[in-house]
Amino acid sequence: MNFEQYPDLLAFSIYIIIGFLLFETLINPLLIAVARSILNRQISVYAKNAITMIADSIIIYWLAGLFKGIFIESIWAALSVSVFYHIFEWIMIWALSYYKKKN
Repeated sequence: MNFEQYPDLLAFSIYIIIGFLLFETLINPLLIAVARSILNRQISVYAKNAITMIADSIIIYWLAGLFKGIFIESIWAALSVSVFYHIFEWIMIWALSYYKKKN
């Protein structure tokens, strides 16, 4: 794949990585802390993952709207990309823990 023919794809990839890093380090912990203070109890792992997936889908949808070459036109498409990304992440975490347990 020649990225010179698809400049939007390269720029979108870079911006999405920056967006994920920004949200994972700043925004998601703030959202979880606010939810914890509103509910006055600990947030479950499932709720934390749901908050992260919704925030990531908002990033994907918003950034895809900025580029003409990226065809994510609905929030449901962005949510499905986010779910796929997190399923891949969970598989990699499982594989790493399995590898560590073996060795």
